[in-house]
Amino acid sequence: MLFLWTLFNFGVANAQVDAHYWTNQYGGRALLLNGAVIASTDDETAVFYNPGAMAMGEDDDFSLSLSFITPSHASLRTRNYFGQGRTIKDTEFGFAPGLAAIGFNPFKYDNFRVAITSFTRFKSNLRFRYRTLLPVQGAENQIYEANLDFSRRLSERWVGIGASWRIFDVIGIGVTQFVTFHSESTDFGLRQEIFDGTTNALQVGWRSRTKYSFNTNGRMITKFGLSLHLNDIKIGVTLTTPSYRELWGKASYELDELKIFSPDSLTLATNLDNAELLDYRTPLSVGVGVDVPIGKNRVSFSVEYFTSVPNYTLINDTDDPLDGLSETPVTTNFSVSTGNRQVTNFAVGCQTPISSKSTLIWGFRTDFNQRRKQQENVALQILSATPSVAHVSIGNVLEIWNSKFSLGLDYGFGLSNSNSPRLDVNKTNIDNLFDDPDIGKVNSRFRSLILIIAYDFKYRK
Repeated sequence: MLFLWTLFNFGVANAQVDAHYWTNQYGGRALLLNGAVIASTDDETAVFYNPGAMAMGEDDDFSLSLSFITPSHASLRTRNYFGQGRTIKDTEFGFAPGLAAIGFNPFKYDNFRVAITSFTRFKSNLRFRYRTLLPVQGAENQIYEANLDFSRRLSERWVGIGASWRIFDVIGIGVTQFVTFHSESTDFGLRQEIFDGTTNALQVGWRSRTKYSFNTNGRMITKFGLSLHLNDIKIGVTLTTPSYRELWGKASYELDELKIFSPDSLTLATNLDNAELLDYRTPLSVGVGVDVPIGKNRVSFSVEYFTSVPNYTLINDTDDPLDGLSETPVTTNFSVSTGNRQVTNFAVGCQTPISSKSTLIWGFRTDFNQRRKQQENVALQILSATPSVAHVSIGNVLEIWNSKFSLGLDYGFGLSNSNSPRLDVNKTNIDNLFDDPDIGKVNSRFRSLILIIAYDFKYRK
């Protein structure tokens, strides 16, 4: 009953600014080692990190691993997008995604182990709101107003079952079959208006809103794992397939654009429609890990390579928003494309025994941004992109009643600078309101702090 409650409730109330391939880690030891566990995982999180290691442990009893109540604070600051020195910021406080996994040896086979898991792989909730009001430079009695309302939500839950077989005493092989449920929505609204400062009359204005969402449910991902124990040295290798065999998916979008050139001249384009989700892709990845003893310490290394995903189209829909009722049909086109760069993340961690019941653990890892830049929806990409992030962690694992309790901290930091299209509100006037944005320096800074709390329960007969 506890596991089923955990299965459907963990990760519901969490908040993360953005999601890269290594944004989240799971399990007390993996969190503290910052993911350097492809070779050294020794609890039920192996069903995700390396299925081949599940049968390599000494435990043959029922085990339950929980990552829970992990408070997180994260902020994403974007500077200069609205002009030099102007800043917009999103700050989130919530709970990092959790994981629940159970493992057992069926039919009392010591060299065969099965595990079941459910966890939130990605969870993103980003929101920017901004308003500025200032005199128009070079114009008398004109007031410029800009309002931004941007939000992006993403969630992806994985449910999986894995099996592992220990060959002899030094080799373990395993496989985990995952089913994934992905949901994503983006909403970008921007209003710009110039008023007569004497009469408050609207002279020109541009209001636009772009919103789209899609779901892809029931896609499969398979992970293969190999674990080698050579004396005191552990080696791990994994291969994760791209997602495949979608069971069902859907998409929708909303467009709303009003351009007011003068009180007597305007254009309006609006549409709200469902659309076909044309495609959704994830990369193939290969991971390698090594865990070696150095004195009384154990040092772990992990690296995972993710292949590139060439640009492809998620949504491409052409529709008559007036459904043929107008004598002059006007069609609108809506398109969203995406793609990922190849990325290699790495992690290093160290475990130092303090006593027979306590272990000090620290770790470091990278979390590189994998997104490709797209030609359309540039503003959406700037506001929703988190820089590449580096994480450091430290904490302690205590053994209590044959179970393990983990407590520690993780700090993440990222910074990026780029030449990007930006809206310089200081230079906006009636003549250039509808022009393409200028190119200028835009920088983003990301910071996060996570309190790590995890419990690995082992049932003893």
